[in-house]
Amino acid sequence: MKVNLKQAIRYFFPNPSLELVFIESIANSMDAEATEIDISIHIEELSKPETLKIKIKDNGIGFTDERFEKFSKLLEVEEESHKGVGRLVFLSYFKSVDIESRFGRQKRMFQYSSDFDEKKSAISNVSTSKNETILSFSNYYLKKIGKHDFLKPSYLRKRLLEEFYQRLYLMK
Repeated sequence: MKVNLKQAIRYFFPNPSLELVFIESIANSMDAEATEIDISIHIEELSKPETLKIKIKDNGIGFTDERFEKFSKLLEVEEESHKGVGRLVFLSYFKSVDIESRFGRQKRMFQYSSDFDEKKSAISNVSTSKNETILSFSNYYLKKIGKHDFLKPSYLRKRLLEEFYQRLYLMK
């Protein structure tokens, strides 16, 4: 069964917040056992939201066949505490997310958008073994950014630590 992602976005995230893009990405990185997560934010001017580009890179397990299959199925979860819809928030702000994931000696590349088709994922072999996933958010399509704090490193750092403090403490 196929799901209309545009409708699902409105149903599950009627009032999203841009900070949820960061929270969901980092939660996914942590679920993938990442120990390093880097966030890069680029915008020409706050008055030009269409120039917003965000990259989130981690060293987690990556989109192995099993993990990609779960990603491709909405509401598919590993733990009961997850809902399996978080990635929809990405599409509340961005037309698409380019994803490149290396795991072992393989690399998977695909684009996540409202017309996502898991069959368009490309896998190739690479010469070196490395785990790394990069989410590249671009094509921001809203007319303005609701709260500029969501793009300020000092605010984001504080907010993300608040969100993940307990989980980070348990990982320590």
